[in-house]
Amino acid sequence: MRVKPNDLSLNGLVKKETRHYETRIKNLMSTKRYLKSQEGNNMVKCPRCSKEVSNFEREWDYSVFHVKLFECDRCEKSFKAYYRAGKLSHTIPKSL
Repeated sequence: MRVKPNDLSLNGLVKKETRHYETRIKNLMSTKRYLKSQEGNNMVKCPRCSKEVSNFEREWDYSVFHVKLFECDRCEKSFKAYYRAGKLSHTIPKSL
């Protein structure tokens, strides 16, 4: 049986899928490099008094966010900082 060029369309699909995964791997590696470069940069401003705080008490993952609980030394209140893809998304004061 002779194979025709039209029968090799699956080869093009494989190449397309390979490019897709190569792009995803490059994006993940870029994100990992960014996160590693930002490890020492944990300064977040308190939403109440705008003082920069760096030490967090607790951290956890919530859906697409990575959440850190901070306590401000100046106003002695707690707040949560939400990170998405390694970047600070927003802060929310913790209700008492």
